[in-house]
Amino acid sequence: MDALTREKFAEFQGRDPHPSGADRKIWHIQQPNYPQYRFEWHPQKRKVYLIRVGTTPLMGEVIAEHAETHGAAYSFVQTFLRGFREGQTPTPKPHLEG
Repeated sequence: MDALTREKFAEFQGRDPHPSGADRKIWHIQQPNYPQYRFEWHPQKRKVYLIRVGTTPLMGEVIAEHAETHGAAYSFVQTFLRGFREGQTPTPKPHLEG
């Protein structure tokens, strides 16, 4: 990277989180129907993580990047769960076959 691009990239990464983060470092998103999962939105990093509850050690998997707001993070969680539910149903899925 050239010097100007490196400087602009550092500014981009160091920007303040969106106001919906409300100065919190981590937002926890839980869905009552899926107690085996916990989701976290990190406003500063703008990423959404999936944590599988009951495993040791607890490790987060990035399921979404560029989640600018709490609402966007919640939408990413809903999209993940919609795909998870679709994959769990035993009916044939010709629309998912390659």
